[in-house]
This record gives sequence, C-alpha cells and structure tokens, in this order.
Amino acid sequence: MVVEKYSPAYLRGIESFNRGAYFDAHDRFEECWTAEGRPAQGFFKGLIQASVAMHHFSKGNPAGAEKLLARCRECLGPCGPRRLGLDVEALLDKMADCINRPAVDSPISPDFDPRRGPQIELDPPDFALSE
Repeated sequence: MVVEKYSPAYLRGIESFNRGAYFDAHDRFEECWTAEGRPAQGFFKGLIQASVAMHHFSKGNPAGAEKLLARCRECLGPCGPRRLGLDVEALLDKMADCINRPAVDSPISPDFDPRRGPQIELDPPDFALSE
C-alpha cells in the first residue's frame, strides 16, 4: 500500500474545515497557497474559497456562500477529478447540496452544525504527515 504524505498545514486545514472552524481552515490552506507562490487560480486558492463559502453559510449568509462557491468552482474545477487525495468533484457537489438545500431543511444560524455540512475526505484514508 502506498501511503501518501501530506503537509501538516493541509491536514490541519482539512481537520478545521471538517469540524466547522472555517476561518481557521482558511488560514491553514492559505499557508499552503503561500508556499506554492500564490497562483491566481488553483487547488489551494479553491480550498480557501471553499472555507470562506462555508463560513458565510454557517453565519447565515447564503448569498455570500453561493458567490464564493462559484469562485471555488472556477479554481477547483480544473484540478479534478482528484488532487492530493481529495475527490474535487465530490467536494464541490457536497458543498452545492449543502448551500442549495431548501431552507426548511437547513437551519442557517449561529448554531450551524458542521456535521450537516460537507466533509473533506482524503483517499487513501491512510495518510501520514510529511517531515
């Protein structure tokens, strides 16, 4: 079995995103984006925008979330279908499902439950921090 190594900032960003700490996820993904030279488009910029989209959504701003999801798609779309163990298309679909869920099914409030939001899952599930 091949064990892919991921940067600590990338893994921390994923962990933060999955627990609903979207602002912290933004900061961790920005570390990765800065390390690659801050390209105008690309994977880490897309993950930053995904984090901001979910932050807007979790704070009751669905219009802001939709706007950032569109930008996220522009950056992540060309990176798919997979990049650094992440199923890009699945993440974009999960985010769209969450953000576009009918209002009766998605209570948007300061009490947003991130377990109802999209989760970033890496494949393979066995991973290790890079040294």
